[in-house]
Amino acid sequence: VDDGILETAAALQPIFVRRIAIPGNEGTFREGASGPRSETGYPGGSVWKAELSKLQVPESAVVLYAEGNCGPDGLSWNTRSESDDFLRVACERGWTRAVVVTTPSHILRVLLTLVKALIDREQKMQLFSVTPRSVSWEKRAYHSQGMQQLPRVEHIGEEWRRIAPYRENGSLCSFQELADFLRAQ
Repeated sequence: VDDGILETAAALQPIFVRRIAIPGNEGTFREGASGPRSETGYPGGSVWKAELSKLQVPESAVVLYAEGNCGPDGLSWNTRSESDDFLRVACERGWTRAVVVTTPSHILRVLLTLVKALIDREQKMQLFSVTPRSVSWEKRAYHSQGMQQLPRVEHIGEEWRRIAPYRENGSLCSFQELADFLRAQ
């Protein structure tokens, strides 16, 4: 269900991280909050929180953000709106460091998104990225908010194709801005 993300996060807690922040929304909706729920996209914060509990992560260590069925634009949450809300919660809680855990095919776009959100908010935070140790690259998995099922290896190209248009709409920082951010850490 989570491509090893939760197991990886659970392994980091409590040794390297005190809290695990996950999107609290109740999953992916195909046509915004009023549309049908996708059975193939993100299963929702309550599902992942229960899975983390099975992995011996204390409930007190799990922080939900991006709650509700839709993002601020009235549509399903996406990487940018989740990043903005995560940074809001991080600021409120005084967090200055975060470990980002996601799939290898998604990590670049997540970092480009988070760094852009940090720049836009003029917020300071150290970011570290981790991906699951083992990924079955030929396994078919859903992508793009549950709309596409492809072998994981093909998700790399799908993510790459998203970068230019998302950069143009202001959701992502440039590669130079990411490099500058990483050098400054």
